[in-house]
Formats: sequence, C-alpha cells, structure tokens
Amino acid sequence: MSKSFRTQPTRITAQRRINKDAYGGFEYPRIVSRKPRLGDIHPIDKKLMKSILRRIPVEFIYGLKKIELRSRQDKKIGEPYGFYRYSERMIVLYSVPSDAWVLDGFTPLWRKAFRAWGAKLEKQGETFFCTWNSSKLRHFFCAVLCHELGHHYTFQYDSKNKLILHRTTNENLADLHGSRILTAIASDLKALIGSIEYRI
Repeated sequence: MSKSFRTQPTRITAQRRINKDAYGGFEYPRIVSRKPRLGDIHPIDKKLMKSILRRIPVEFIYGLKKIELRSRQDKKIGEPYGFYRYSERMIVLYSVPSDAWVLDGFTPLWRKAFRAWGAKLEKQGETFFCTWNSSKLRHFFCAVLCHELGHHYTFQYDSKNKLILHRTTNENLADLHGSRILTAIASDLKALIGSIEYRI
C-alpha cells in the first residue's frame, strides 16, 4: 500500500501545510499580551514567548492561531494557569503574583509539583506561601504552555489519534505530549531562561 497524506508523520504533515511568511519561514501563532492584574506579571512575556515558539517542533504549532497572555479575573491563583480553547485554536495563559503566592486548599499533588519545579513553600496553619525565583517560574510556565500545546496537538490530529473525548484521557495525553515538547527544547530553554534541575 502506498503512503498517503493521512499516514504521513505529523511532522511532515505540519511542514507541508503550515502557512509560510514572505521569506519562506513558518508563520507562528499571533501573541496577544493583555495588561496583567495589578501586582501580577506574565512569567513568559511576548518577546520570550516568540523565542520559545521558534524552538518548538512544528507539528505542535501547526494549526494554532493565537496565544493570549491574560489577567487573572479574581484573587484565585492558578487552577487553571492556562487553558486551550479548541473552537478557536487558542491558548490562554493567566498572570500570577510577582511576589509570594498565598495558596489555600493547596493539594498534596500540587505541593509535590511545585517543589519539583523549584518553588519554596512555607506553611502557616492551612495556608501555604509559595515563592519562586524568576528562572524557575519561567520554567514552570513553559511546562504549562507545553501542556496546553499538548491539548492542541491532540485535537489537531484527532483523526490520527482516534481521540476519546474524556477529560482524564485528554489531560493524560496533554501531559504526555507536553513532556515530549519539554524534552525536545530542554537545551534551548537552558540557553533562554537558565538551567534548572527537575526533581520529579
């Protein structure tokens, strides 16, 4: 049986179909940066985001229309730190506090993840105070970005992946693809935002 477009690796499909700019390079998603909440920052700003995207394998970028850096809408920090909107092929990443994070109802799973990414945690009663250095926070948000790109990849190639529309399955697939992206760009991230030892 001869090879068809349907059986080609996603990398080949993406390279063939992705829009090109006037110089023959790939057209990357539009990045929109909104003003963060007062006292917040976007750990990955627009300039850094552009640099990171150019290092991500094209199959994970193909079909993505926009990345929006958006303000938190309330006092809650994270959960979600970002999301992927399938209907618009768009990723949103929320701002976070520039100083210590005050976290209530902080689950053991998140505590383990934060420590793995290098955050310092202090507990006072039922409240946790979380502090990051800038490099480790950027690495953490790169992981968030890659997770959302994992969602995009899953939906973009759902006919190949025979996607099962179940939340747990989708989250596991996003984690899997996100880890693949992080592994692929690890050395580039070290050059862009500094080294980090993952303790997962």
